Amino acid sequence: MIQKSFWAALAAAALVTTGGALAQQGPVKIGFVTTLTTPSGYIGEETRDGFAIAMDQEDGNKLGGGEPMVADNGLRPDVAKQLVARTMPMDGAKINSGVIFFDIVAAVAPDYVAGKQP
Repeated sequence: MIQKSFWAALAAAALVTTGGALAQQGPVKIGFVTTLTTPSGYIGEETRDGFAIAMDQEDGNKLGGGEPMVADNGLRPDVAKQLVARTMPMDGAKINSGVIFFDIVAAVAPDYVAGKQP
């Protein structure tokens, strides 16, 4: 039950944070905060590369040519929270993606669920 509630809240948070991103004119900025270093970094590299391939093949310019702003969280929840907070208001990211590990999700998700930027 808790697991279902968590995933439902996370999905709702994704909708809240994307807001009018897809309706705006011009490129949509996407924050991609993932784990690229540490022994688990290969998973983040594969995720980043897969996301880039999907954008190239399937985007069809739906995001106005937006490029992901990739940042490494080093598998540290505190760093991930800071990076997400930076990419959203300062760099103008309307969407954030790339989170793989649960401890990172746990650090950034509460603010999304509450409907505010970290």
